[in-house]
Amino acid sequence: MPAQCMLCWMYMKTMSIPVEPRFRIQEECRKEARRILEDELICGMSELELAKELRFHALVYYFCESTGLFPELKAHADPIDLHDHGATAFRKAAYHLLWLLDGEETGED
Repeated sequence: MPAQCMLCWMYMKTMSIPVEPRFRIQEECRKEARRILEDELICGMSELELAKELRFHALVYYFCESTGLFPELKAHADPIDLHDHGATAFRKAAYHLLWLLDGEETGED
């Protein structure tokens, strides 16, 4: 484990970022995830894990916005609340499933 991540276990970092239209594109999510990790804003997650979470929130948000369905879900999708070491296993599975269903890329690191 990198030295900077040792601090994650003592001081959990969190951040909130707004959903952006560009987060509907997998490569844009990967770029943003890289930036977050390089700036050490969040640790304990891979670039791919972060990218999947960003994209999931964006796709849910814009689906709800375009259909007018599920206003509570739309409100929960934005902002994207991130924290060190990521989401629960169940949420990570949902993020992964939506990443794969889109078919843009496999999402394997």
